[in-house]
Amino acid sequence: MQKFLFISVGLFLGLQVSAQSYRLLSGDREVDSLQQKTIYFSFDDLSFFKDNEYFNLIADGYTLLGNKLEINIKYKPQDAYCIKLGVTAVKYHGMSSFHRISPDISLEIYNGNHTFIFGDLRSDDNHRFFNQFYAFERLLNERNQETGLEHRYINENWFVDTWLDWEKFIFKSDDRRERLNFGNSTNFSLKLTDAIYLKFPFQLFLQHRGGQINLRSHSLDGLNTSMVILNAGFGSKMFYVFNKHHKMYVSYARLLSAINTENTEELIFKKGSANLFSLGCVFDHWNMDVSYWHGRKFISPKGDDMFQSVSRRVDRYFFDDGTQGDVYSSHAEPDRTLIFGSVSYQNKLFKGLSIGGELDVYYQDYRSEINHFLHEVVVSNQIDYSIGIFLKYRFNTPLYRIKS
Repeated sequence: MQKFLFISVGLFLGLQVSAQSYRLLSGDREVDSLQQKTIYFSFDDLSFFKDNEYFNLIADGYTLLGNKLEINIKYKPQDAYCIKLGVTAVKYHGMSSFHRISPDISLEIYNGNHTFIFGDLRSDDNHRFFNQFYAFERLLNERNQETGLEHRYINENWFVDTWLDWEKFIFKSDDRRERLNFGNSTNFSLKLTDAIYLKFPFQLFLQHRGGQINLRSHSLDGLNTSMVILNAGFGSKMFYVFNKHHKMYVSYARLLSAINTENTEELIFKKGSANLFSLGCVFDHWNMDVSYWHGRKFISPKGDDMFQSVSRRVDRYFFDDGTQGDVYSSHAEPDRTLIFGSVSYQNKLFKGLSIGGELDVYYQDYRSEINHFLHEVVVSNQIDYSIGIFLKYRFNTPLYRIKS
């Protein structure tokens, strides 16, 4: 009875008003408002608490508590371009030092509705990708920091973001492979009436693992060490607007995955697909939805763990000789279905300071199990949930005006 009530409450919340997610707290890096020939100092802090209470066989449960800092100097010599130099630092509470400090260097060039970026890419919005392709939780660590080339085109009807991220650079005789990521996120908006408008997203993501100058690894058993992983998705979303503070929407998305070699490595499945149906409502600062997910051998290297058909849980079990047991890494659920609801809140408290919160509830309506002599477990009618609280502070001030 208690489990039934929990599911009912989660779905009721979802039907009322979809999670905007904390990606909207990440901060806008547009620089149109910057004055020419002025040096600016920018300080962004994202304070976060994210608790994933997951007990299924696909995704690990854990808690993230800390701060993500972005400190930059920006200079706009002309309206046509801007230079940025700074650092990004991630600090988790409970650690005596920063988890990672990395440089931010970028040049942005503007031409009408076009923006060209060289260096540190605009990934604070996850390129507006589906959560199943790009996990929102990337914003809570350094994973969303991407470097390479990017082009954005934005107008009243179109959002087009195309980028190349050089994730792992290699030298001659390196014992690791290079890794490149290519993506395109396109969204077309069409207004039918004052109350009804449509959105049509198309998304493409390619990850290349390989290289011509690195050493070949014996751990791959002589198989081809070069591979390309494909994710592609398309769909439609219809909004009905009651007023500027209240609207409802319904959406459908079709997602695909594929690998171009028989050596699928940890991803197991060569081809997969998924369907996602959602119904939601936005009211003032609240955003809620309820969704249905069915994945058939679906995998996405950067997607949310909950929606994968291959387990991403940590193998914690060892043989007597100290070697790690292959318990979770080989576990797969080819047909994974979830019913889930989300509730999020976001509001601007003061100038530069925003607050956000989110609750996600997942219901797995089928039985899955692992029968391994190191560990046996059965999951049936599983309920998982996550809670997040976020504070975003932005400070941007001119330091020095360069006289012509």
